[in-house]
Amino acid sequence: MKMLQELSLAWAVPGVGPDCVSYRPPKWPPPVDWPVSLDSTLTPVSFYGEDIWDFTYWVGSPYKLNFTGGQKGSRAAIIDKGNAELLKLVMAWFIWGKFAANKPSTLTYYFTTIRPLFVVASRNGILATDLMRFPKVLDALKKVQKDSSLESLPLLLHRLWDSREDLGIVLLDSSRIQTLAEIACSHDRKQTPYIPPRIWSYQVGRLKECLDDYMSHRAAIEACFNYCVDAYAQIHGSLERAMILTGNKSPSKKPFSNQPQSAHANNLTLCCGKFVDVASRYGLRELLEKWVARIGNETKLTVSDFSQYLTLCQRVSYAYILNFTVQRKGEAASLRTSCLLWEDDPLGRIPMICGETTKTTTDSDARWPTSPSAVVAIEVGTSIAQLRMRCAAAHPEVNVTDADRADPYLFHRVFEPFGNATDRSVRYSILPQTSGYLRTLEYFPRLFDPEQLRITQEDRRIALMFTPWLDEDDDFSVGKVWPLGWHQLRRTSAVNMFASELLSDSSVQFLMKHSAASMSRYYGRGRGRLRINEVATKVVITSMYEVRAEEAKGLQSDRYVSPLGFERIREDVVDLIAKKDAKALAKAGGNGQVFFRLIRLGACTSQSDCQYGGIESVAHCGGGETGKPCSEVLFDREKEVSITEELQELELEISTLPPGTPRHKALAHERTALENYLNVIAE
Repeated sequence: MKMLQELSLAWAVPGVGPDCVSYRPPKWPPPVDWPVSLDSTLTPVSFYGEDIWDFTYWVGSPYKLNFTGGQKGSRAAIIDKGNAELLKLVMAWFIWGKFAANKPSTLTYYFTTIRPLFVVASRNGILATDLMRFPKVLDALKKVQKDSSLESLPLLLHRLWDSREDLGIVLLDSSRIQTLAEIACSHDRKQTPYIPPRIWSYQVGRLKECLDDYMSHRAAIEACFNYCVDAYAQIHGSLERAMILTGNKSPSKKPFSNQPQSAHANNLTLCCGKFVDVASRYGLRELLEKWVARIGNETKLTVSDFSQYLTLCQRVSYAYILNFTVQRKGEAASLRTSCLLWEDDPLGRIPMICGETTKTTTDSDARWPTSPSAVVAIEVGTSIAQLRMRCAAAHPEVNVTDADRADPYLFHRVFEPFGNATDRSVRYSILPQTSGYLRTLEYFPRLFDPEQLRITQEDRRIALMFTPWLDEDDDFSVGKVWPLGWHQLRRTSAVNMFASELLSDSSVQFLMKHSAASMSRYYGRGRGRLRINEVATKVVITSMYEVRAEEAKGLQSDRYVSPLGFERIREDVVDLIAKKDAKALAKAGGNGQVFFRLIRLGACTSQSDCQYGGIESVAHCGGGETGKPCSEVLFDREKEVSITEELQELELEISTLPPGTPRHKALAHERTALENYLNVIAE
C-alpha cells in the first residue's frame, strides 16, 4: 500500500491531479481496464491493456507509445504479445514509478532506449525476463539499437534492477548489465580518457592548496580589493566613471605607479605608489608571488596581477567543483553563489550542488551530490563573485538586476577597473565562454608543475585499464605531459567513486572512500525524491560497471590471499572462473555465488551486507578483536607499503594515549589487524 501511494504522474498535466483516475495506478501491476490517459474532458482515451497508449491530449501534439508494432502505417519493429506486456509494465514504471519521466521528451528517451531490448527478445523467441539465461542474445542489440541509445541502456536497466522488488520483474541483473555495458563501451572507441590516479591526485591537491591559501587570506584580499576599487573611484570622480573610462581605449588615470599622480576629483590629490607596496601592506605579496607573479619578475607585481590572481582562484574553484560533482563544464559555469544545499540523510549531511542542466533533460533545479571538500571552492568563488559584483553593478550598461546582486553567478568575467578586460559593458546575463583546462594552465603557469604531469609507465598502465584506445594515441605516451581536459574530470571522478583504491595520495584516498561513497549511493540507488542529474547518473553507473570488471580480473592472479588459507578461497572463488574470463566472476556475483568489494586490506567476498565496512576500521576484517581474521576477507599483496606506513602512524598515536581508554583499545585492535595482514602476506 505504501508503494502505491508513492506512485504518481511525474509531469504536470492540466486537470490531472491526485484525485484524477489516471494520476496513479489503483494497484500494481495496473489492471487492464485502468485508463492510462484522458482527453480534455477527462474521458478515457487509452487503457493499460491496449497495445497503443495515446497521450496526445496531455502532450498537446501527436504522441503515442506503440508496444507491439506491425500495425498499418507503423514502422516500429514487431514485439510479441508476451514481451509487449512486459514493456507496458516497464513503461508504466517510467511514467508513474519512482523517478519517473518529468516531461514527454524524457519519456520518449526512455521508450526508444528500452524498446529494442524487447524487440531482440521477441526475435529470438524468448521473454525479456529470460535474457539472463541467454547472454549471447544481448550481442544482437548492436544490430537494432543506435550507439547512443545502447550506451544509455545500462542506466535504465540498473534503475529497474534497483526497483525490482516494487516493479515485480527482473530484466537483467547487475552482472548482465555489466556485460551490456561492455558491449556499449565497444562502440565508443574514443571514450573520454581516465586520468591516472597520481596525476589526478596531484592536480586536485594543487587546486585545494590554492583554495586554502585564498581562504587563509580572505579578509586581506577583500580589503585590498575594495581599497583598489576606491582608489580608481576617487581618481576618476566615481566608480561609474572609472568603469566606463577603463573599459575602452581612451587614456585612463591610474592610481598605482612609480610616480605620484594628481587627481582633481573632489579637489583631492591621490598617490597610492607602487602596488607591490600595497600588497605588502595587506600581507598579500608572498601569496601573489607564489601564484601569479611573472616568472623572473616576482618583485614587479602590478595591480593587474591582483586581478589575475582573482581570476586564477575563480578558475581553480571551477576546476575543483568539476572534480567532485561529475558536472559538465557548461553546467558548472552557470552556477550561482546559492548553489550549495545540504540534505539530511541516514548517511549524514550530504552537500548538493543545485543548478541548471542543459542536455538530455532541461532542468533549472537539477542536483549533483558532491563532497564536503567542494564547499571551500564555493566559498572562494562566492567571495570573488561578490567583490566583482560591486564593479559590475556600477557600470550602467551591464544591466545588473536586483536578483543578480542578491545571488551573483559564481563564475563570471573581470569587471574591476584594474583588470585586463577590453570591454566591461557586456550585459551581466551573458556568461563568458569557458576556456579549456590546458588553456588555464597556459594562462597561469605557476598552478601546476609540468614535470608532475608527465606520464610514467605506471600512469599509462592504469589509464589503459579504463581507456584502451590511449595505446594508439601518441599524446598519451610515456614522457608526455598529460593533456588535461574538463570532460576528463567527469569520467575520472565517476570511476574514482568506485575505484578509490587506485589513488596513491592518502588524503585524497580518504576523501574518495568516505565522501564519494555517499555520492555513489545517491547516484546508484536513487536516494530521496531529488531530481539527481540524469546524465551525471549515467556516467557514474557506467563507471561502476567498468570498475567491477577491472576488480574481477584481480582474482585470477596471486595478488589476493586468504588469511585462512588460499586454497579455501580458491575453492569458493578462483576455481569458479579458473578456465573462464572476468565476466564469469561478474555473473557469479550477480547470481549471489560470490561477492567482491574493495576494502582497505584488500577485498570482501561476503554475500551479505557487512556492518563493519572495512573502510573506517579493519579491526574485524583482520582479526584485531578476536585474533582470527574474517573468513570472507582477501588480503591484497599490493597494499603492503600503504599498510606498513599506516601501522607506523598508528604506533605513534597509540603511544600518546592513556592505556585502557576507549580510543587506546580501538587503535590497539586496529594495530593487531594490520599486523595480522602483514604476517599473512609474508608467508
